[in-house]
Amino acid sequence: MRLAELKLLFDYHDWATERVLSAAARLETAPPQTLLATLAHLCEAQRAWRMLMTQGQFTDFVQPADYAGLTAVQALWQREKAAFWRYLRGLDDSDLAREFSYVGDAGERRRLVWHCLWHVVNHGTQHRAECAALLTEFGCSPGDLDFPIYLDEVAAKAG
Repeated sequence: MRLAELKLLFDYHDWATERVLSAAARLETAPPQTLLATLAHLCEAQRAWRMLMTQGQFTDFVQPADYAGLTAVQALWQREKAAFWRYLRGLDDSDLAREFSYVGDAGERRRLVWHCLWHVVNHGTQHRAECAALLTEFGCSPGDLDFPIYLDEVAAKAG
């Protein structure tokens, strides 16, 4: 996989996450805590993998105040999105095949950078789907989050 392709996937990841956050903002009542916690987890997991790839450890866990309300979750997302793009812009294609190690609950792990980047997007898809289902139950569907729809929107903006 090349960096340009991964950047496209992360642009899609951001587009889809922001659609979910926008749908949550349309709720007539405060978002359910499960929704906020799931969105915060999506942010935390992305931050965790970024820190593991750059520092070999993750210690900056999300705190309950980070998802006390939708505004807090949106701020958490914006901070992590910006930090992740700074990380991505610092990579080149050769970095994707770099192996790194970290210690987790199951001991030392060795991973390739591109595998973990792919996982971040895939993990986000899982949790966005959970959030989208919950939002739909509350009458605030984020709409279709399919990759081809994202591509169509990007093409339409490009003219």
